[in-house]
Amino acid sequence: MADAVKLQLDLMSCETSVFQPYLARCDRSGLRFTTVAETGDVFSSHQRLYELNETCSADIPGRG
Repeated sequence: MADAVKLQLDLMSCETSVFQPYLARCDRSGLRFTTVAETGDVFSSHQRLYELNETCSADIPGRG
């Protein structure tokens, strides 16, 4: 079994300004980051998040 890698970002101590160029580029491309709370804590939001995770996990070796 392969070793697992856990990534964690501490938002309270993270220097978020380093991410601004990437967020600006995403914004210009039409991508928008939001939370489930902002979109509504409803089944359809959870379903869309599940589908996104399912799609992205296919690119992770050993999970696709």
